[in-house]
Amino acid sequence: MNSLNVENIVDVQISVSKTVASATRFGHMLIICPAPKTPGSASTPPVGAYSAMTALEELETAGFTDADPVYGAMQMVLKANKLPDIVYVAVQQNTSSGVEKISETLQRALDYTNDFWGICPVGISNSDLQALSEANEAVTLGTMLFVGTTAIGDKVISGDPERTRVFHQTQDTDYANVGEAAAVLALDPGSATFMYQNIPGLASQSLTQSEIVAMDKINTACYVNLYGNNVTYGGKTCSGEWADVVLFKDWLVDRIQRKVAELFIKMDKVPFTDTGISMIQSCMISALEEGRSAGGIADDEVQGDVTIPGYTTAVPRGSSLEEAKRHQRVLENCTFEARLAGAIHNVAVRGTLAS
Repeated sequence: MNSLNVENIVDVQISVSKTVASATRFGHMLIICPAPKTPGSASTPPVGAYSAMTALEELETAGFTDADPVYGAMQMVLKANKLPDIVYVAVQQNTSSGVEKISETLQRALDYTNDFWGICPVGISNSDLQALSEANEAVTLGTMLFVGTTAIGDKVISGDPERTRVFHQTQDTDYANVGEAAAVLALDPGSATFMYQNIPGLASQSLTQSEIVAMDKINTACYVNLYGNNVTYGGKTCSGEWADVVLFKDWLVDRIQRKVAELFIKMDKVPFTDTGISMIQSCMISALEEGRSAGGIADDEVQGDVTIPGYTTAVPRGSSLEEAKRHQRVLENCTFEARLAGAIHNVAVRGTLAS
């Protein structure tokens, strides 16, 4: 059933300063895969929702076998420490002239549901991966594409997209991109980074130091052994932005939209007065406080006699608004500034020993 797009009511845009959907969607992924190789008489849904607990059986009913990439990808999902309740699968359809455009596959999935944040292609051609990355950048909802690659020194995605993350894998059947998505999407936005995370079921990669450095320069992540622990290394998207920042920004947009929309639903009317405007500001503050509690927004800090707040908000006074805007019933110029809590990934220590 189609529903009203909340962006028609609450337009939230957040830019991340370089100097400094559904609520459940951030824990859900969409796997994009080819059609079954030998479906037999099975009817394969173009897009389906698969319960994690019975996903393999449901895939078999849909015509997939262990020879299909999505089957191995789902097995990787099932190795996660915390299973999602549901995994979405979109099938790139075969046509009389070949396979459909991958952008059409993505759009079909978005028409089916917006209840996912991570997008994991498996068994998809390199040219389609590029096209999928470009299509994903245009998704206004805000999603992240997780791409797996066996390449080391070469970029598999051009254009430096902010919403594409590339992850090295030893072989295509590792499904490292799916494993990472399953691991990080189980964590609360703002509470963790994409660095130093464990991916259950994935073996550490035999890489030289120079190979790791080469991949880090082109923002390709990998999976390495550090003091006996297998961990992800490289926390950025193709653009050089930290992947956890992109996730937290999307989450914060969702929280503000939901709180303001819920206010409209709960109240018979939010008056276009200072009282009503302060209600909107309270929604903003509530979302920002949640962001701080989650670990995404910095705490207030004291420098000398000055307190630097983690965030500030500002809304207009009712008396300052133009009559035309009042007539349109559109409240503008509600703003906030927040400092990201960030994360420490590398440390430099210098010391002196004296006898």
